[in-house]
Amino acid sequence: MNPSMPIKQNAKFPKQAVAVKIFHGVNIISLILMMSSGLQIYNANPVFGGREGWHFPKVLLLGGWLAGGRDWHFAIMWIYSLNLLGYGLLIFITSDLAPLPINQAGQ
Repeated sequence: MNPSMPIKQNAKFPKQAVAVKIFHGVNIISLILMMSSGLQIYNANPVFGGREGWHFPKVLLLGGWLAGGRDWHFAIMWIYSLNLLGYGLLIFITSDLAPLPINQAGQ
């Protein structure tokens, strides 16, 4: 690095709207909870090892048993799906809906 070149002190990052930050936060939380309930489903399901297979630690699990894990998994799936729908609508409503330019070089 050249010592005569100034170092940028204030690097600018793209700004995000508050709604986008909220949508991303809900996504992170819901995906972590879905992973936790999915691990509970894995631990409790006899197809994946059941009582004799390798188990994940209880601190990582959500649901307590197979049906409880499935209930949590499907409930959180609705939160994740509705969040995705809301984010898609936000993008659709706030974006520029101009049509894409058509390459007319060949015409």
